[in-house]
Amino acid sequence: MLSQSRLSESQIYIESERWQCSFGYGEPVKLGMVLEAVDLSSGGGDFSYVIEASLIPQLECLDREILE
Repeated sequence: MLSQSRLSESQIYIESERWQCSFGYGEPVKLGMVLEAVDLSSGGGDFSYVIEASLIPQLECLDREILE
């Protein structure tokens, strides 16, 4: 099941319990994804939207030192 949160006018955050990775040691890290879309239609370029996606650890999986 996907969970979705709106971060801003152009950004959303989605996560799933199934998205995770393992580096061969320790617990697997659950992942989330930040998607950003920007409308460039007034710029006259070839593409009217630019979409960027970033994989990040889910907040519950971040180390306390990183959060501080």
